[in-house]
Amino acid sequence: MDTIDKIVEEFNRMVMLKAPVADIAALLESMHEKPAYLELLGAMSANSQAVLDLDVLRQWPEEYLSVLSLFLLRLPCIPLTNKFPCGKKELAIAEALQDDSVPKITRVQLWRTLLMENYIFPYYKEGKVWKIPPALYEHHAVRRWLCLTKHDGWEDLICSDPHFFGGDIRNQFKTDEDKQALAAIENDSPSALMMPLSIRGEELLVKYARATMALGACKIATYLYNDGNKTFCRNFSPRKLLLFVCANWNNDASVPFVIMLEKDNPGLVKNTIDAFGHDALWYTLYQHKRFTPLAASVGSHEPDALGKALIELGCDPDRQNSLGLSYNDLA
Repeated sequence: MDTIDKIVEEFNRMVMLKAPVADIAALLESMHEKPAYLELLGAMSANSQAVLDLDVLRQWPEEYLSVLSLFLLRLPCIPLTNKFPCGKKELAIAEALQDDSVPKITRVQLWRTLLMENYIFPYYKEGKVWKIPPALYEHHAVRRWLCLTKHDGWEDLICSDPHFFGGDIRNQFKTDEDKQALAAIENDSPSALMMPLSIRGEELLVKYARATMALGACKIATYLYNDGNKTFCRNFSPRKLLLFVCANWNNDASVPFVIMLEKDNPGLVKNTIDAFGHDALWYTLYQHKRFTPLAASVGSHEPDALGKALIELGCDPDRQNSLGLSYNDLA
């Protein structure tokens, strides 16, 4: 492989001469196994953001989509003053995601880059003014911002990550009683959690309800739901339980729990659609490590047991969201 200086020189020459997009993509592909070179190219070339042009993204060859993602991940995030926290890169991704003239497979890859590959975004601080194109709302940091600022749809999106309820729930357990309750939740023991509360004549605390869901304590959640526990049911409606379980519980217990919710609330699974056109099946995409790395080829992923159950209960894997993408497109 040439030195990085020669690669930068060749890249600049190709951009200036308006070389075919396929040729530029092939040059980046030659660095696929050396991501550090891609990062250096992004930093050293004054023309590195040429790939952000919408016409370039429309023409980007399918076989080189993986390296496009790698390059975008390594381009620096430079927010624009009047568009904070977005820079040219984020605005270009947003424009491409919502443009039907960009091939769907390219838009899918951009979505995966944004959501699944640790795309770096500034951390929202309360009081800071953010201006975010709607197409970027899937990113974890943007979903967090939407929830903290209570934008439209936040009541459902808050279920996509337990940290949106206030950080690591374990940090809220300080006293001896709290630690005893946390141990019961971690062991998923309804009696160990509720008996000490009953003896002390205390109600279930909100943080105990949230920890139950965040830590996937299915037995406790089932008990509290069936018992009609006031604290639990006030903080987790059947709709919220459904979306939370689909987004965060990646275990066999999630299927009977969802079936229980549907039995008690007929039509819940089919009719639960958030403000962005997402059903419970889509919320399974928020599970951590849902997809293989971008370096691997985009293959077919059959729905897991939970996905199959949701489809049987009424979710449509071909339902299009506000970006015109469906679960089947992503999976």
